[in-house]
Amino acid sequence: MIPISDRMLAFASYLRRRVDDAGMAPLAVLGDADAVPHGTEIALLPGPPDLARLARIAASSGLGCHLAGPDFALLDRLDPSAVGGAPDGFDVLAIVTTYNEADIVGGLVERLVGDGLRVHVVDNWSSDATAGIVDELSRTGRCTSERFPSGGPSPHFELEALLRRVEDIAAHSGADWVVHHDADEVREPPWRGVTLRDALYAVGSFGFNCIDHTVANFVPVDDTFDRDDDLAEHFSYFSFGEAPGHFLQQKAWRPADGPVEMASSGGHEARFDARRVFPYKFLLRHYPIRSQAHGEQKIFRERRARFSPAERARGWHVHYDEIVDGTSFLGDPESLHDARDLDGALLVERLSGAGLAGNPFPGEGPARAGSTPGTERVAAAGSERVRHTNDTPLVLRVQSVLYCPPPGGVERYLRAVGQAVRVLTLARPEISVDLALADNSPESTYDADAVERLRWGFTGTGLRSMTYDHLPENPGHGGAHNALLASDAAHADLVLLLNPDTCISPRLAVELVTTLRDGIGIVEARQLPLEHQKAYDMATGDVGWASGACSLIRREVFEKAGEYDSSSFFLYCDDVDLSWRARLAGFRVVYQPAAVCFHDKRLSAEAAEQPSRTEVYHSGLARLILMTKYSRPELVGPQFDAYESSPEAVHQEIAREFVRRRTEGRLPAGIDPDNVIADFSTYSYAPLRFDYAR
Repeated sequence: MIPISDRMLAFASYLRRRVDDAGMAPLAVLGDADAVPHGTEIALLPGPPDLARLARIAASSGLGCHLAGPDFALLDRLDPSAVGGAPDGFDVLAIVTTYNEADIVGGLVERLVGDGLRVHVVDNWSSDATAGIVDELSRTGRCTSERFPSGGPSPHFELEALLRRVEDIAAHSGADWVVHHDADEVREPPWRGVTLRDALYAVGSFGFNCIDHTVANFVPVDDTFDRDDDLAEHFSYFSFGEAPGHFLQQKAWRPADGPVEMASSGGHEARFDARRVFPYKFLLRHYPIRSQAHGEQKIFRERRARFSPAERARGWHVHYDEIVDGTSFLGDPESLHDARDLDGALLVERLSGAGLAGNPFPGEGPARAGSTPGTERVAAAGSERVRHTNDTPLVLRVQSVLYCPPPGGVERYLRAVGQAVRVLTLARPEISVDLALADNSPESTYDADAVERLRWGFTGTGLRSMTYDHLPENPGHGGAHNALLASDAAHADLVLLLNPDTCISPRLAVELVTTLRDGIGIVEARQLPLEHQKAYDMATGDVGWASGACSLIRREVFEKAGEYDSSSFFLYCDDVDLSWRARLAGFRVVYQPAAVCFHDKRLSAEAAEQPSRTEVYHSGLARLILMTKYSRPELVGPQFDAYESSPEAVHQEIAREFVRRRTEGRLPAGIDPDNVIADFSTYSYAPLRFDYAR
């Protein structure tokens, strides 16, 4: 029996996500057998490659082996040599953004042009010799260039505006492929001996139109770099990117397939309709610091003072916050990776980022101490659904919190609940369902007669009871749920948290209950029209946290992890906090896309969310409190500073309220000191599967 290591399981999880997202045939992970299921496009063979076995499998399946490391082989139809080199006229445009890169910009342009790429440089008003070097290259026809903003330098570095300009250049370029390229990078395809231009032509021929990258941050180990040196030849030691954003680097695409939006992700992700991301990552060699003097100049004197306060308030530009005066930028080769291993021992990590520290995608990061991913996968696929005998019936309690609901809104919501209750009780007769409503409105929405009419509406649905409580004061979302749990929930085995501005599908409750297998504490439903963009494990459903708008929770979660922290969170992030505490208590949190609900959201003409001032205020304050509670002081300070210095009045109000709570001793005590659970990589507190235009 060929053992499958944790590292290979993480690699397989990554490949499954990629083939699922691209609409390819399911991935085949071969153990001892040689048979490849019909229609398979990628097969992973763990273990040292056996040439005779590979030949047998290739002959029977029609797949070829074009990538292999010391402990795996990939069989696929993605053979760049079969496509041939890029023809004359195949146009790849590298859009290179620069600021004070005089020591390397000339070499970068020469490298790209030598590889057959067209180069356009967008300089953000460099204060060193960069612009002069670029102008000379432009005069000799090596590249084209512009200064941005066109009207002159801006007071701050405005990344979003710069990225919008990159989007516009790409859209009007007429190029076959566009590469969004920083000046301190070198890009390489996964296949040895294939140029970047030829690789992009092959990827397009295979039917893909977007490329992701693995980040390798190269580190100086001495101060010998000279501006005439070749970056790739001079620097030999690196560390893989560990920030969650390093694992989402979709920075090359085919612009003819539609307009691309990348600014809202900070340039990490090219978003467009019909996107098909190539399953193997290209390599992004990153050379941000070239010497001790360069690091001090770049970070302390050039970059920090230029960052936009408004963008920092959104959580951007925080990657230098932990670097202090006196920091050594020179690395120790003994603690770094050798670049020669990128094509050998580290090929799995290069192709996928699987198994690396910081990888935020469920199932793709390093195995936790004491965990057994292989066992967990088998258990998740084969364990029993929640079961109770007829002698001990299962009780499910639906809980909703009202606040000044619109006329007819609650009645529509309750009709959908009644349909779902009927479907559930017919499919699972051992289950009894109760409904509890808490009203946080200043005045009671329903009198006794109106409540009775609501109860009549559930006649014949199988609902056992319905209660309505108008609370004397508004304790917020979590506080109202806590009040309902304390009032009459001791007998409930499961609690379905449901916003009253939802309309659930008839099978929603069935799908959620069926998903609640052993070890799972919370199951989240899919919300439309704004589906939650959080990434989740396609094989197991594991997700970082579950939305309180529509989630099913075991009673044991509240018993072991505690109730909602209503003293800290009024409207937002109480569900994030509860989910993270549930995971700390040993429960799994999963996403079930088959359980669908409509969640009433108002979108702009560009399909962007339109948050109210209340939403911006409470979500921003909750972000600071969440960082405090989950022991991330290094994030609290920069986030607070960004709010305090932001030109937006609502951000300044957030900062004042946070100071008030801190002064009054009303901030929560820190938990999760080892940062095992909390994820502050994005504004959604989880890695993103996709994102909406904002």
